[in-house]
Order: sequence, then C-alpha cells, then structure tokens
Amino acid sequence: MPTIGVKRSLLFNALGQEFTDEEFDQLCFDYGIELDKI
Repeated sequence: MPTIGVKRSLLFNALGQEFTDEEFDQLCFDYGIELDKI
C-alpha cells in the first residue's frame, strides 16, 4: 500500500481547520485512510 508523509500544520492549514488527534483519526477513518501513529 502506498504511503505518503504530510506535515500536520500544512494539512490542517489546507483543510482550513485544526483537529484534535481523535477528530483527525475519525476523519481519516471516514474516508478510508489508515493513519500511522508515528
């Protein structure tokens, strides 16, 4: 499965919203994206 790295601050800026870890984990789950806990 392909993996990409994204800077948290750039992603949240592009989305126009800040997320808690739990909210972001749920957002990824809703779209079928697996989030690695690094």
